Amino acid sequence: MDAIYLFLSEKKVLSLNIDSILRAEYVLIISAFDFYIHQIVCKKMVDMFQNGSIASDERLISMREMQLIFQTTNTSTQHDLLLASLRKKFSKDSFQSSRSIEYALGLIGIHNIWTNLSPRMGDTPNNIKNRLDVIVLRRNQIAHEADFDFSMTSLRPITITDINECRAFIENMVSIIDSMII
Repeated sequence: MDAIYLFLSEKKVLSLNIDSILRAEYVLIISAFDFYIHQIVCKKMVDMFQNGSIASDERLISMREMQLIFQTTNTSTQHDLLLASLRKKFSKDSFQSSRSIEYALGLIGIHNIWTNLSPRMGDTPNNIKNRLDVIVLRRNQIAHEADFDFSMTSLRPITITDINECRAFIENMVSIIDSMII
């Protein structure tokens, strides 16, 4: 999307509001992060289950679903059933904000995430949480309010620098979280 934006901005097509491309990219970055957290939590929970290191939790998977999983002797089928149950449970959850990330990673045994990220990101736990929450707030303003600033009765400004900073922050977090999971 950067290439499209840069191409159009160089052509100076004044009749187009190409900032919408940046807004779409911003939303997609956070959507990809949300998807990443969902995927690693589900995968890790299935791995933990198959290794016998996770107990059934009715808040996540109903007793009926657990009985069905335990009645199945084929490990591949168990894997598929558990994964389907977890995806169903998490399908309504958004893992974007600092609080929801903390909850999701806690399910797979990663606690004190912000304290653990702090030295590797070179910032305080509170600053990391706050920065993520500001990014998610902006994503929500774009997605739910069309990025309209009601106090100014105009769209909020957005630049390629905003996108690059957002992407770099999220990519850095993902890289560090990946190393914690292994």
